[in-house]
Amino acid sequence: MRALLTPLTLLPLGLLLGAAAGGTGGRPETPSRDAQALLEPIWKKVSPKLPTAPPPFLWQRRLTPPLPLTWPPDSRTAWVRYAFAHGFDARLSDGVRVAAPYARVRLDRRGDPVAAEPLPPPRGGLELGVQGVQPTNPPSGGIDPEAIARSERLALELDRLPVPGSSTEAGVVAFYGRWLDREAVIAGSLRGDHARFFDWLEAARVRRPPTASPGSG
Repeated sequence: MRALLTPLTLLPLGLLLGAAAGGTGGRPETPSRDAQALLEPIWKKVSPKLPTAPPPFLWQRRLTPPLPLTWPPDSRTAWVRYAFAHGFDARLSDGVRVAAPYARVRLDRRGDPVAAEPLPPPRGGLELGVQGVQPTNPPSGGIDPEAIARSERLALELDRLPVPGSSTEAGVVAFYGRWLDREAVIAGSLRGDHARFFDWLEAARVRRPPTASPGSG
Protein backbone atom coordinates (compact mmCIF):
# COMPACT_ATOMS: atom_id res chain seq x y z
CA MET A 1 0.00 0.00 0.00
CA ARG A 2 1.35 3.42 -0.89
CA ALA A 3 1.95 5.53 2.22
CA LEU A 4 -0.04 8.73 2.50
CA LEU A 5 2.11 11.47 4.02
CA THR A 6 0.43 14.65 5.18
CA PRO A 7 1.44 17.26 7.77
CA LEU A 8 0.63 16.50 11.39
CA THR A 9 1.10 19.04 14.14
CA LEU A 10 1.56 17.18 17.40
CA LEU A 11 3.44 17.14 20.64
CA PRO A 12 7.11 16.27 20.29
CA LEU A 13 7.44 12.53 19.77
CA GLY A 14 8.95 11.92 23.20
CA LEU A 15 5.92 13.42 24.92
CA LEU A 16 3.56 11.64 22.57
CA LEU A 17 5.07 8.31 23.55
CA GLY A 18 4.70 9.10 27.24
CA ALA A 19 1.23 7.57 27.62
CA ALA A 20 1.03 3.80 27.75
CA ALA A 21 -1.06 2.19 25.06
CA GLY A 22 -4.68 2.61 26.01
CA GLY A 23 -3.90 4.59 29.16
CA THR A 24 -5.25 8.00 30.01
CA GLY A 25 -1.90 9.76 30.07
CA GLY A 26 -3.53 13.17 30.57
CA ARG A 27 -3.99 13.61 26.81
CA PRO A 28 -7.48 14.48 25.55
CA GLU A 29 -6.95 12.27 22.48
CA THR A 30 -6.20 9.20 24.61
CA PRO A 31 -9.23 7.19 25.77
CA SER A 32 -10.49 8.13 29.23
CA ARG A 33 -11.00 5.38 31.78
CA ASP A 34 -14.73 5.20 30.99
CA ALA A 35 -14.12 5.03 27.25
CA GLN A 36 -11.29 2.57 27.77
CA ALA A 37 -13.60 0.18 29.61
CA LEU A 38 -16.08 0.26 26.72
CA LEU A 39 -13.38 -0.14 24.08
CA GLU A 40 -11.19 -2.77 25.71
CA PRO A 41 -13.09 -5.85 24.42
CA ILE A 42 -13.12 -4.41 20.88
CA TRP A 43 -9.45 -3.44 21.00
CA LYS A 44 -8.41 -6.92 22.12
CA LYS A 45 -9.94 -8.35 18.95
CA VAL A 46 -8.45 -5.71 16.66
CA SER A 47 -4.92 -5.22 18.02
CA PRO A 48 -3.56 -8.66 17.00
CA LYS A 49 -4.55 -7.90 13.40
CA LEU A 50 -2.65 -4.61 13.18
CA PRO A 51 0.41 -4.74 10.93
CA THR A 52 3.85 -4.95 12.48
CA ALA A 53 7.38 -5.59 11.28
CA PRO A 54 10.90 -5.70 12.67
CA PRO A 55 11.40 -3.48 14.57
CA PRO A 56 7.86 -3.87 15.98
CA PHE A 57 5.45 -0.96 15.78
CA LEU A 58 4.15 0.52 19.01
CA TRP A 59 0.41 0.96 18.48
CA GLN A 60 -1.28 3.45 20.80
CA ARG A 61 -4.99 4.07 20.98
CA ARG A 62 -6.42 7.48 20.13
CA LEU A 63 -9.83 9.13 19.98
CA THR A 64 -11.12 11.78 17.62
CA PRO A 65 -12.84 14.86 18.99
CA PRO A 66 -16.65 14.67 19.14
CA LEU A 67 -18.27 14.59 15.70
CA PRO A 68 -22.00 15.17 15.02
CA LEU A 69 -24.08 12.49 13.30
CA THR A 70 -26.39 15.16 11.86
CA TRP A 71 -25.74 18.73 10.73
CA PRO A 72 -26.93 21.43 11.25
CA PRO A 73 -27.12 20.57 14.95
CA ASP A 74 -30.13 20.75 17.21
CA SER A 75 -30.87 19.76 20.80
CA ARG A 76 -31.23 16.10 19.78
CA THR A 77 -28.06 15.80 17.73
CA ALA A 78 -26.05 12.70 18.61
CA TRP A 79 -22.29 13.10 18.94
CA VAL A 80 -19.69 10.36 18.63
CA ARG A 81 -15.97 9.80 18.86
CA TYR A 82 -14.01 7.31 16.79
CA ALA A 83 -11.35 5.07 18.27
CA PHE A 84 -8.29 4.49 16.10
CA ALA A 85 -4.56 4.02 16.64
CA HIS A 86 -1.21 5.59 15.90
CA GLY A 87 1.65 3.22 15.15
CA PHE A 88 5.14 4.38 16.07
CA ASP A 89 7.77 2.90 13.75
CA ALA A 90 11.44 3.41 14.63
CA ARG A 91 12.21 3.69 10.91
CA LEU A 92 9.97 6.78 10.56
CA SER A 93 11.54 9.90 12.04
CA ASP A 94 8.84 12.28 10.84
CA GLY A 95 5.61 10.29 10.76
CA VAL A 96 3.31 7.86 12.49
CA ARG A 97 1.30 5.04 10.99
CA VAL A 98 -2.47 5.44 11.22
CA ALA A 99 -4.84 2.53 11.74
CA ALA A 100 -8.44 2.79 10.59
CA PRO A 101 -11.19 3.51 13.13
CA TYR A 102 -12.09 0.28 14.87
CA ALA A 103 -14.97 1.52 17.05
CA ARG A 104 -17.46 4.34 17.41
CA VAL A 105 -18.22 5.72 20.87
CA ARG A 106 -21.59 7.35 21.43
CA LEU A 107 -21.59 10.33 23.80
CA ASP A 108 -24.19 11.96 25.99
CA ARG A 109 -24.74 15.71 25.84
CA ARG A 110 -21.95 16.26 28.37
CA GLY A 111 -19.52 14.35 26.19
CA ASP A 112 -19.32 11.30 28.44
CA PRO A 113 -19.11 7.91 26.68
CA VAL A 114 -22.25 5.77 27.00
CA ALA A 115 -21.76 2.98 24.43
CA ALA A 116 -19.24 1.66 21.91
CA GLU A 117 -19.79 -0.33 18.75
CA PRO A 118 -17.16 -2.09 16.62
CA LEU A 119 -16.63 -0.91 13.05
CA PRO A 120 -15.88 -3.23 10.14
CA PRO A 121 -12.32 -3.01 8.78
CA PRO A 122 -11.93 -1.13 5.49
CA ARG A 123 -11.46 -3.14 2.32
CA GLY A 124 -7.95 -1.81 1.85
CA GLY A 125 -6.72 -3.10 5.21
CA LEU A 126 -6.44 -1.81 8.75
CA GLU A 127 -3.61 0.64 8.09
CA LEU A 128 -4.70 3.83 6.33
CA GLY A 129 -1.29 5.38 5.72
CA VAL A 130 1.40 7.52 7.31
CA GLN A 131 0.67 10.87 8.92
CA GLY A 132 3.51 13.38 8.84
CA VAL A 133 4.69 14.74 12.18
CA GLN A 134 6.11 18.10 13.06
CA PRO A 135 6.35 19.86 16.43
CA THR A 136 4.02 22.70 17.34
CA ASN A 137 5.26 26.08 18.49
CA PRO A 138 8.41 26.19 20.65
CA PRO A 139 9.55 25.60 23.27
CA SER A 140 7.46 22.54 24.11
CA GLY A 141 4.61 22.42 21.63
CA GLY A 142 2.40 21.77 24.63
CA ILE A 143 -1.30 21.08 24.44
CA ASP A 144 -3.60 22.25 27.23
CA PRO A 145 -6.17 19.52 28.00
CA GLU A 146 -8.45 22.01 29.77
CA ALA A 147 -8.54 24.31 26.74
CA ILE A 148 -9.35 21.38 24.48
CA ALA A 149 -12.10 20.23 26.85
CA ARG A 150 -13.62 23.73 26.72
CA SER A 151 -13.58 23.66 22.92
CA GLU A 152 -15.26 20.27 22.87
CA ARG A 153 -17.97 21.45 25.28
CA LEU A 154 -18.57 24.45 23.03
CA ALA A 155 -19.33 22.08 20.16
CA LEU A 156 -21.39 19.62 22.21
CA GLU A 157 -23.63 22.40 23.49
CA LEU A 158 -24.60 23.59 20.00
CA ASP A 159 -28.35 23.41 19.36
CA ARG A 160 -28.23 25.38 16.10
CA LEU A 161 -25.67 26.61 13.60
CA PRO A 162 -23.29 29.15 15.13
CA VAL A 163 -23.95 32.70 13.97
CA PRO A 164 -21.42 33.58 11.25
CA GLY A 165 -18.69 35.77 12.71
CA SER A 166 -19.61 34.94 16.31
CA SER A 167 -17.12 33.89 18.97
CA THR A 168 -18.83 30.49 19.08
CA GLU A 169 -18.23 29.94 15.38
CA ALA A 170 -14.65 31.14 15.77
CA GLY A 171 -14.00 28.68 18.59
CA VAL A 172 -15.52 25.69 16.83
CA VAL A 173 -13.84 26.46 13.50
CA ALA A 174 -10.41 27.01 15.07
CA PHE A 175 -10.56 23.81 17.10
CA TYR A 176 -11.82 21.46 14.39
CA GLY A 177 -9.80 23.18 11.68
CA ARG A 178 -6.63 22.53 13.62
CA TRP A 179 -7.63 18.90 14.05
CA LEU A 180 -8.24 18.56 10.31
CA ASP A 181 -4.79 19.98 9.61
CA ARG A 182 -2.89 17.68 11.94
CA GLU A 183 -4.98 14.50 11.56
CA ALA A 184 -5.75 14.61 7.85
CA VAL A 185 -5.47 10.85 7.36
CA ILE A 186 -8.02 9.82 9.98
CA ALA A 187 -10.26 12.81 9.23
CA GLY A 188 -10.31 11.90 5.56
CA SER A 189 -11.44 8.37 6.37
CA LEU A 190 -14.44 9.75 8.30
CA ARG A 191 -15.57 12.41 5.87
CA GLY A 192 -18.21 10.27 4.20
CA ASP A 193 -20.12 9.78 7.46
CA HIS A 194 -19.96 13.47 8.42
CA ALA A 195 -19.95 15.18 5.02
CA ARG A 196 -22.31 18.05 5.91
CA PHE A 197 -20.30 18.96 9.01
CA PHE A 198 -17.00 18.88 7.12
CA ASP A 199 -18.50 20.94 4.28
CA TRP A 200 -19.72 23.56 6.76
CA LEU A 201 -16.36 23.60 8.52
CA GLU A 202 -14.38 24.07 5.32
CA ALA A 203 -16.69 26.86 4.13
CA ALA A 204 -16.38 28.61 7.49
CA ARG A 205 -12.59 28.33 7.36
CA VAL A 206 -12.57 30.06 3.98
CA ARG A 207 -14.47 32.98 5.51
CA ARG A 208 -12.19 33.12 8.55
CA PRO A 209 -8.38 33.15 8.40
CA PRO A 210 -6.66 30.38 10.41
CA THR A 211 -5.87 31.13 14.05
CA ALA A 212 -4.05 29.24 16.76
CA SER A 213 -6.22 26.47 18.10
CA PRO A 214 -7.20 26.30 21.77
CA GLY A 215 -4.59 24.48 23.76
CA SER A 216 -1.71 24.82 21.29
CA GLY A 217 1.43 26.54 22.35
